[in-house]
Amino acid sequence: MFLDKYKPASYFYFIQSYSWLMQNRRTYRIIMAIACFVFAALNAYRVYSGEYSTMDVILLVVFLIFGTIYLFIIFRKDSPE
Repeated sequence: MFLDKYKPASYFYFIQSYSWLMQNRRTYRIIMAIACFVFAALNAYRVYSGEYSTMDVILLVVFLIFGTIYLFIIFRKDSPE
């Protein structure tokens, strides 16, 4: 069968192949902040063009909030413990 050749171990290998991204959380957070602001810009363009729904406005606000949170986490100063 088609699914027989895909073993659960192959999924684990796929996830492990991207572990370099998760080892450096700063890189991951920068990528997530950029993605949030890109999606917020796309929703802002839909709102600006006039073809939008309530969900577009909600997603615009949510992506802006998450992008701002990621920026805050990236640029915060760690307090000495």
